[in-house]
Amino acid sequence: MEKTITDVGVLTKDISITFSKDEISAKYKDKLASIAPQMDMPGFRKGKVPSRLIERRYKDQVIQDLTQDLIQDGYKIVQDELDSVGDIDIPNFGDVKLGSEFQFTIQTSVFPKDGLPDYKGLSYTKVIKVASDEDVQEEIDKLLKSKAKLVEKKEGSSVDEEDMATYSAIVNESDAEIKTIEKQPTSAKDIVISGIDIEEADKKCLQGKKVGDVFEIKGKSNEHFDLEDYRGKELTLKVSIDKIESFDSPELSDELAKEFGLESAKDLRDKIKEQLNNQFEQEAFNKQKTDMFEEYVKKVNFELPERLLKRSLESKKNPGHHVHDENCNHEHDEKEEHEHHDHEHEHKQDDEEVKEIDEETIKSDLRKGLILEMMAIKEKIDVTQEEVSQQVMQMSQMYGMPPQQLAKMLNKEAIDNMKIEIRNDKLLTLIADNAKLEE
Repeated sequence: MEKTITDVGVLTKDISITFSKDEISAKYKDKLASIAPQMDMPGFRKGKVPSRLIERRYKDQVIQDLTQDLIQDGYKIVQDELDSVGDIDIPNFGDVKLGSEFQFTIQTSVFPKDGLPDYKGLSYTKVIKVASDEDVQEEIDKLLKSKAKLVEKKEGSSVDEEDMATYSAIVNESDAEIKTIEKQPTSAKDIVISGIDIEEADKKCLQGKKVGDVFEIKGKSNEHFDLEDYRGKELTLKVSIDKIESFDSPELSDELAKEFGLESAKDLRDKIKEQLNNQFEQEAFNKQKTDMFEEYVKKVNFELPERLLKRSLESKKNPGHHVHDENCNHEHDEKEEHEHHDHEHEHKQDDEEVKEIDEETIKSDLRKGLILEMMAIKEKIDVTQEEVSQQVMQMSQMYGMPPQQLAKMLNKEAIDNMKIEIRNDKLLTLIADNAKLEE
């Protein structure tokens, strides 16, 4: 086997690999010989089938297996001799032919040779927000609201924005009644009627109304409307208010505190303050991790792998396009023509600015990704199955489903992305833990 490694761009390599016809022939014969002991054909004892019969039946399969072996040989060269980023391509991979040499080229990007500067000793200023009385009261109000119960409002009361209203409606299309809706609850903020998109001007129609009020609103049936023949139709709804309910929140009390395993309202208030302070401290540490990493990135100076950068730009950039309308009216005066060109020039400038911003963002993200990859290799940072399981557990609590159910929903790509997030957080924590606190 002959190999040639060529620089074809910044941190970009081509590895040309050639197997002679004799090497191909020898590998092919070895493949045939390796399967001979397992061959069992009528008329022959197991393992005693003539090689010519084995070749006749399995030649194509053996060549396919040989091809895969050659690819693996190429990958091994990349792993052993190059510090590859992992973007390995083999373009125009041909077919292996007996009696001929076989040549292919591997393309890959490589990490910078100079490595990374020391991440230890970066300085930071610790700023942690302390929970104020207002912060605590805001959390208490949220808690009390979550414990609120719906209570029917007194006769003569009108609908407020935070209320719930129960309504009935007659639905008409072209002055013909097509269905009735009986006693359906909805938020007064915006009336919601299944299968009907209410016009924007009528969405807050319930507010200010009283029980017994009757009024009309307009809407359009959508694909979820239960009467299939009337989907996509303009509708008029005659709505009546049946009931109005408001949320009655409990008072902060010792009794409420006992529901949370605490003795008094003061204990509950203190507990909420403690939780807020813990939350603010974690938020401050997360910000510190992000800030420290951004500072470290500024210390790293290397060119980006040319091929990897090109692919990143091609895959992530999505510039805007302006389409010329051939049916527009071209009869306009000189002033309009001038204004048109001015707007065109402004759009062009905007596109160029967006393109420049996009490119800088992509380059920055690529640089950060490479830095994290290099750090992980240098510091031997890996992610354990236990850490993945803990992450799944946290996500399951957030989504309100059993961990086993969530785990079944996660495909390999989702798990791989989760591992990268966990690994990156460990790396940022490592940088932050080794930073110097400035008093």
